[in-house]
Amino acid sequence: MKNPIIKKAVILLFWLILWQVASTLIHNRIYLPSLTDTVAGLFGMLTSLVFWKAVANSLLRILSGFLAAVLSACIFAMLSRRFALIKDVLSPVISLLGSVPGAAVIVLLLIWLENPYAVFIAVLITVFPYICKAMMKGIDKAADALSVSLRIGIGSGIAAEMIGMTRSSIGEQLYRDKIYLNTAGILSWIAVILTLSVIIEKLILIIFGMITRAGEAAHTGNAGSNDTVAADNKQGDVTCSP
Repeated sequence: MKNPIIKKAVILLFWLILWQVASTLIHNRIYLPSLTDTVAGLFGMLTSLVFWKAVANSLLRILSGFLAAVLSACIFAMLSRRFALIKDVLSPVISLLGSVPGAAVIVLLLIWLENPYAVFIAVLITVFPYICKAMMKGIDKAADALSVSLRIGIGSGIAAEMIGMTRSSIGEQLYRDKIYLNTAGILSWIAVILTLSVIIEKLILIIFGMITRAGEAAHTGNAGSNDTVAADNKQGDVTCSP
């Protein structure tokens, strides 16, 4: 099977069929709802205003925290390259943030801050170490770190919403479905989260690629103009020589 798209479609179809067969054998909607029940629940969610409001609010908090982490990581990486003292002072903090379990950080933030702010800070704190370390290693590492840290940020943000029962959020909807043992609803939300993650990741990588190419083009242009000036100066020296 040479076509990669057809290959992926066949693999996906295999797992979907396996899901449906397993659901039929288990015959318990709480443990494993059928594929048809999950799809029906997903389409039911898509027609609800509560769904779109929860998605919009969650994305606003998570993406704002993610972008704040990327911006602060870039600033720190640039300053640490210029001033070694800044790197020495803040490196232990970055290592600590990268080692502390996200759930522990979320619980502390929910004690100190109100729910919406806690979600924002939770995403910022969990994403910042990964982006910062990658920026300090170079552009090639940064692209991979953006993908990984985005998934981590979305996960920590939704976890903070669930623990803090943030109103009108994906986390709140997941928690409610868990209380009512609505497994089909939980699976539907997981599908939504994965889809949003993929879409946002592709968009961020496209924007990052455009910025990187623009920076490389500007750098190449400056280098070319400097070479031209140097060549002109050299020719001028030859002409004016006796």
